[in-house]
Amino acid sequence: MLRRLGLLLVVAAATAAGCGGGGGGGDERLTKEEYIAEADAICKEANDKLDALGEPTLGNFEQYISDAEGIARDQLAKLRALSPPAEDEETLNSAYDLIERQIELALEGSEALKNQDQAAFERVSGEIEQINAEADQIAQDYGLQECGQGDS
Repeated sequence: MLRRLGLLLVVAAATAAGCGGGGGGGDERLTKEEYIAEADAICKEANDKLDALGEPTLGNFEQYISDAEGIARDQLAKLRALSPPAEDEETLNSAYDLIERQIELALEGSEALKNQDQAAFERVSGEIEQINAEADQIAQDYGLQECGQGDS
């Protein structure tokens, strides 16, 4: 279960990269191509950091979850700071909401695991997987390569 929760949190973080569009400072919006390039660079950086965490173990589980959450939230903040084309902003922002929920669920899963609540863990895992599939589809439909790859 440790490995599964760790992977679910990493998937949540990797999927976060699939969503962008918060409108950073200024009115200058990126073209779709510019947005994809910048978002994919943010995602690659986060994916590399997540890969460097290795596998969660009983000894490092709480630190692993904390580190993965920090990476996911930092990545999401950077993506939100991008200004996508106006016509794409609503779609990308809706994907942000999915990612926020995934991160919250991963933390709930961590608590369920600490409390040895198998039923809660399974429920949370199922919700994360469902949200992940939806967010990945948004990212892939948008044309992102590094972002939204749930198996990364």
